Amino acid sequence: MLEGTVVGAFRTAIVVHVTCWLILLLGVCASFAVEATEKGKPAAPPNAKAVAGNYYRGDGTGYNIYLTLKADGKYTAEWHGCLGKYGEASGLWTLKDKKIAFKPSNEQGMIKGHLKTLDILQFRGKWIFVPSDDRDFYDKYGVSRYSCFQIEE
Repeated sequence: MLEGTVVGAFRTAIVVHVTCWLILLLGVCASFAVEATEKGKPAAPPNAKAVAGNYYRGDGTGYNIYLTLKADGKYTAEWHGCLGKYGEASGLWTLKDKKIAFKPSNEQGMIKGHLKTLDILQFRGKWIFVPSDDRDFYDKYGVSRYSCFQIEE
């Protein structure tokens, strides 16, 4: 009789233990799923000074775009990768409602034609920019270093 009680208690402990692990695992997976699809909200900055700053978008290897927006309407951009600098651009940028438009005066290398217009969004109190013509990754996965320009801190 004692043997049956021990076996029953052991089975119950295993079921409780497995159930707790499943709940924990599902919770962790759900939190990653929610975090991976967080998105900004379209917003119109009050003026160019509000979004002026240094921004980054990239994968940390071959695609790393460093973008500087100056309050006076000028910009510079550089594309860096594992083999060095792949290109650079400079010119003027304008703010219109929820978009930034670029008018390059100089584009060299792989960045040529890369910066056209950016959709402006707010995410966690900060400005982020999504390329208007390259939204697929952002739309599917949300905010990430790769999907949108984010302020460098």
